Amino acid sequence: WSFLLLSVFGRPIFELLPGLADGIFREGANGFSWLAGAVGAGTIAACLWIAHRPDSRCTYAAIIGHIFLFGLAALALSVAPNFWTAVGFATIAAFTATASTIGTVAVIQLSVPDDIRGRVLGIYGALYRAAPAVGAIAMGWISDYTSLRWPIAIGAIICIVWWLVIHIAKPHLTEAREADAD
Repeated sequence: WSFLLLSVFGRPIFELLPGLADGIFREGANGFSWLAGAVGAGTIAACLWIAHRPDSRCTYAAIIGHIFLFGLAALALSVAPNFWTAVGFATIAAFTATASTIGTVAVIQLSVPDDIRGRVLGIYGALYRAAPAVGAIAMGWISDYTSLRWPIAIGAIICIVWWLVIHIAKPHLTEAREADAD
């Protein structure tokens, strides 16, 4: 669920960079290039960070933590007072989204049985491509009636609320699992 929520409500901000660059900050194609470059830098930094971790196994907690950090960065991006602040938050958002996405693939690789791993990764790949497109269409449609800042902020808040829900439910889920094990 975490991956799907991030894909529908979070990752579409990267599809909406042209609207941010020109529609919000009035920076045109040059602004879009800076934002796209910032997203690329954040993505590369996340890949290098994960590759150089001493423990290559990504935990579910790390994935969820990055969703929370992504939500904060995307929310900050939605209210950024100027273009260069937005570039910084776009970099952070890309880093956290990429770290969460790579972590999800690592968890799938390590936890799914060999005989169905390809099918599970196939579903993952379909969601990875389709879910942000659906979210971007919805956010773009909403922005026709509001500023583009609103749908980005709402998507970010959904990511943050999801993190809170998981952290509130986590102790109860752990207790239930322990009771079932006894």
